[in-house]
Amino acid sequence: GETGGLKEFLDQVVQFQKGSHHRFVITGRPLSLQGVDRTISQSKNLVRLALCSMQDEDLVQWSEKWAAKFGADECEAFSQFLAACPKDVSQKLAREPLLLYMLGRMHRDRAISAVELQGTSGLRSKVRIYDEAIKWVLEKQRNDENSRLTGLDCDQLRQLLTEAALCVVQSGNETAQVKMVEMRLAKDSNNPIAELIATSRRSSDVSEQKALNNLLTTFYIKPAADDQEGSIEFAHKSFGEFLFAERLKEAIEDWSKLGERRRGKYSVPDEKLHWEIYDFLGYGGLTKEVMDYLMVMLEDSSEWDPVILFERLNDFWERWCDGEFIDATRENLPQKKMRLLREQMPDRSPALGLRQVDVFTGLNSLVILLSLHHYAKSQPDLKDKIHFCIPGGSLLNGDRLTQVMNYSDCLISENFVSIVGYHLRNTDLSQSNLIGANLRGVNLMGACLMGSSCIGTNLMSANLSGAIFVDASLIGANLSGADLSGAIFLRTSLIGANLDGANLNGACFIDACLIGANISTSDLINANLSYANLAYANLEHIRWDESTNWEHVTGLETAQNIPEALKQQLGL
Repeated sequence: GETGGLKEFLDQVVQFQKGSHHRFVITGRPLSLQGVDRTISQSKNLVRLALCSMQDEDLVQWSEKWAAKFGADECEAFSQFLAACPKDVSQKLAREPLLLYMLGRMHRDRAISAVELQGTSGLRSKVRIYDEAIKWVLEKQRNDENSRLTGLDCDQLRQLLTEAALCVVQSGNETAQVKMVEMRLAKDSNNPIAELIATSRRSSDVSEQKALNNLLTTFYIKPAADDQEGSIEFAHKSFGEFLFAERLKEAIEDWSKLGERRRGKYSVPDEKLHWEIYDFLGYGGLTKEVMDYLMVMLEDSSEWDPVILFERLNDFWERWCDGEFIDATRENLPQKKMRLLREQMPDRSPALGLRQVDVFTGLNSLVILLSLHHYAKSQPDLKDKIHFCIPGGSLLNGDRLTQVMNYSDCLISENFVSIVGYHLRNTDLSQSNLIGANLRGVNLMGACLMGSSCIGTNLMSANLSGAIFVDASLIGANLSGADLSGAIFLRTSLIGANLDGANLNGACFIDACLIGANISTSDLINANLSYANLAYANLEHIRWDESTNWEHVTGLETAQNIPEALKQQLGL
């Protein structure tokens, strides 16, 4: 029946406990309890418990029992494996009892070991562990039961997981309705998973939702808290993000392939590509974690062409900036995605509107373009083929970034900074008009802002180390607390700028204008201030040493709060 005999089993447990002093603890995945929730809540003899994260003393006890069961050598090897894991695994996943058991079983089954993690970075190790964990769950945890019960092979079961992850991420609150998974899978009538759902729908004793629930229960997916209508979430958020990144990687591989005849035609034509970009990206902001997983997966993949992807995605970005998609007549792409999201997630609060879908799609495509730009700079065969400049277009549009920021932030305050800010490192922003822009806390490390106008721009606490501001204007800009180490301000105007508490270690201010600037409490060690104009600048509590270059500095006779030791050094 609907509950697969679980209700009958729980009834038997209740009856047994009524006349016995025995008490049972039954462990399992919560998703399997959908359909019997009322039985549990109405019974005085059944109580639902949640497993807490394990503390250090719990891990010691667990290790002792693991050693008693499988031997001291295996336990020691497993401890070495955990020590080699990135902290996200050893300090988070490994403190959840069921996931710790899964890692222990994987290690005992020789699915992964500390030796296999040697020579890999923390992020790459994490991707390797997650990938092996999912393979092990699909292939080994229940032997051949998954395939026998569903008729699906491991690749098809993994497809189900990645589609479920996409739905959970797009839901916006870490949960998604099973109905949404069904709707996405049912789009392809030739898909074996869609056929499984259709077969279940025709069954008289098991609904399609329950069949899908039973399948999802196997994979560390659980129902959302306090939800009785079939909403799911991954037992650990990072598994969902990892599998969503995998689903996005598969789409990206398709976007960059040429058709079979290869005559300049793509495997995914432009019209379908534009829709899929909205479908995959028009839900909210891509997180740093998802992008980290995605780029590691792409770097290890031979199934994509970075140059083709860049050219196609850059063409989409140009069209998006020009408003081509949202201004299209009839049901345009943002409208189509908005309608589907509302059908699939009728209870989402707040519901995404037309502009939100459009903004998120544009910002997320920008994030991927920026990531491609960074990746290409590390590849000798790509660095001359991929170069992304945000002003862009056939004619450089210096206002483009502020136009995009204003469009994004009119819906949600600091929307642009929260989604794109981390990914702006090494970006080409030359000749940009950033007057009055809010870029507080962004990562512009190594960015090129030559000739840019940053008058009154808020760059408070931003990472601008190694940034290039040659011939730029930073009049009245707020750079307090910013990291400007190694930045180049050659011939740049910083009149009235606030650099209070900034890290100016190794910065170059040759021929810069710092009239009236506030440089108090800044670190000027190794800085080059030759020929700079410091008239009326505030130098209170600055840090400097013999490595600071003060040659030919002008305006010091009117500078404010010059430390006595510096006056003596400069003969003032």
